[in-house]
Amino acid sequence: ISVQELGELSRTGKVSPSLKSYLNLADKNPEELRYWLNRPFAVEQTTLARVLNSFVGGVILNQVGNVIHTPSNRANQEALRGAIITAAGDDDSVQLIEVLENYPTKEVHLDGDRLVELYQTAQRFKARLSTLMF
Repeated sequence: ISVQELGELSRTGKVSPSLKSYLNLADKNPEELRYWLNRPFAVEQTTLARVLNSFVGGVILNQVGNVIHTPSNRANQEALRGAIITAAGDDDSVQLIEVLENYPTKEVHLDGDRLVELYQTAQRFKARLSTLMF
């Protein structure tokens, strides 16, 4: 599925024929996918950059790299770091569709079933991090 098709779904709710086929095969609801593509994860870009460039950030990027990765599984950390930090730039918030649109390769592989788990893990980490910082 192209990022362009996912972008169209996230912005307008329109489902392309190929995306509809994949969603039917996976028994997934397009509105649920749209929700997860657009769900914001609020985080300040400078904090995010600092964390993702640390040892802990490498661990986080490895986990995210199991869900979002290059076709060859090479340079995942660098690709993800750049896409995530860029996605946070406009509004100190990251949405999955922004990460996909900022991914530096023509093709990106996404394990849709693990997205919810990844988001929940990120929220727990953010909560723990904020208690340590303040």
